Amino acid sequence: MTDKKVLSFEEINRIDVSKHIEKKMGLSYLSWAWAHAEMKKIDPDAKIIIHEFPDYIQLGEQVLTVDKPFLKDAGGAWVKVTVVLNGKDETEWLPVMDMRNKAMVSPDAMAINKAHKRCFVKALALHGLGLFIYAGEDLPEAEPPKPATKQQRKMLGDLIEQVAPHIGKSYEAMEKIIMSKSKVEGRFDNITNEDYGTMLNYVKELLDYYAKNPTESKTYKEPEVEQEGLKLEYPEAKK
Repeated sequence: MTDKKVLSFEEINRIDVSKHIEKKMGLSYLSWAWAHAEMKKIDPDAKIIIHEFPDYIQLGEQVLTVDKPFLKDAGGAWVKVTVVLNGKDETEWLPVMDMRNKAMVSPDAMAINKAHKRCFVKALALHGLGLFIYAGEDLPEAEPPKPATKQQRKMLGDLIEQVAPHIGKSYEAMEKIIMSKSKVEGRFDNITNEDYGTMLNYVKELLDYYAKNPTESKTYKEPEVEQEGLKLEYPEAKK
């Protein structure tokens, strides 16, 4: 029986991953499924460890401790993954992000699961596989998104006020619904130019729907609006 050849960092780093890189929002990602298969070729005994963190639930007078696969703080949620390869550990942290790569304050289960996969690939990269993909990650961040102007927020607020009576909701409740359906987090006063465009399209779709279906008024029935891929026709934010 021959001993298994242990690949060095340099050898793993030379593995061609170029055909398995995916692009999203201008960033490159290595397919987690391919990375997992390649990891097992390198070391059949390789392990992925998803770290859990204690959380506390109040049940009447009783406090229960449960372990959750993510950690929350004031800035959002984080996941932590360790990859054990050839007997060596490498650990990475990753914030849970939305489809625009913004940290999520209240992530759902799907977002947490995706973060685990991305964090696994990043931890594996510390062993050498596809590490070049993350080159430049520590360079200065791109220019922050432009905030929506006061004029844009007022125009959007006026439209929300118009649609609220059709659904039998207060302005405040309608604002929350629009932000939730548009996947915009935070306060209305802090929305970005991009958030404004997404919300504006959604509100216009609602107004159009209830104009064509007046009998639906006073009952909240979400029209079939596809949020991703909408053509954003709205005025640019003014400096």
